[in-house]
Parts: sequence; C-alpha cells; structure tokens
Amino acid sequence: MDDCKRVMLNSHVITKEIMMEFFARLNEDDFITCLNELMRANRQNAQLCAEISVANIAKLDSKKVIGVLESYGTNEGLLFFLMNVLPHTQDHDIYYKYIECCARMGNFKEVERVIKETQNYDPLKVRDFLMEGKFGDPRPLIYLCDMHGYIEDLTKYLYTTK
Repeated sequence: MDDCKRVMLNSHVITKEIMMEFFARLNEDDFITCLNELMRANRQNAQLCAEISVANIAKLDSKKVIGVLESYGTNEGLLFFLMNVLPHTQDHDIYYKYIECCARMGNFKEVERVIKETQNYDPLKVRDFLMEGKFGDPRPLIYLCDMHGYIEDLTKYLYTTK
C-alpha cells in the first residue's frame, strides 16, 4: 500500500481512469487513507477526489469523505461530491453540509431551492447557520423562517442587522 500511495501522488501524470480503477479496488479504510494522501499532496486534486468518491459511494461512508474534503478546505470538491450524493440520501447532516457549502460559495439560489423543495434538514440548525453567517442575501432565511414558523426570530434578526 505504501508503494501505491507514493505512485498515486503523481496524479498529474496518471489518467483519471487509472486512478478510478485503483480506488475501486480498495476497501473503505484504504480508500479514505489514499484520498487523504492525495489531498495532502496537492489541494488541486479536490475535483479528482470528489469524482472518485462519487464513483465509489456505494462502499463508502459519505461522512468520512466529507471529513477529508472539509479538512483541506476544498469547497469546490465538497460541493461536487455533495451535489451528487444529495439525490440519494435523506441524511439531515449531508443536507446541512450542502446548504452550508452553497451559502459559503455565495450560491443562495441553490440554498433557497433546497429549503423550498425538501424537508431533509434540521430547520433550527440551518436557521442558526444563516443568521450567524450574516449573508448578504436574506431570501433563504426568509423562506426557512416562513415555512417553519420562525417569524419572530426573523423579525428580530432583520431589525438588528439591517
């Protein structure tokens, strides 16, 4: 495994197909270890890591992959992974991570869409995140508070921040 990890770090000369085949043969623990090594070697590997993880999601714990991608601050890779996992899960934590990632990247239309179209998130946790973030676009927060009856909290928030 050490030899494989050393060779794999030359991701700039190894085709994506070969990397996909290599990762497909790994068990979950080795997969996460190699994913971590690939990210540690070069944060530019975020998209590749996300694509490899999506292709192997059936044998992985999504939260472990999210942990690796988050630990390197790769919003683009994390967003790609989450947008491909989201349609196949109802996990509140994964939905929260998706909302959080979209908001941090300024994609408030997507945050608004997820809030309107699903109930697979913890509304209090999302409300608190949106309020603490003090984002420029309050529409997702307004929709969330309207849908879940947090109008008084919204009023106080808007009065004190605007």
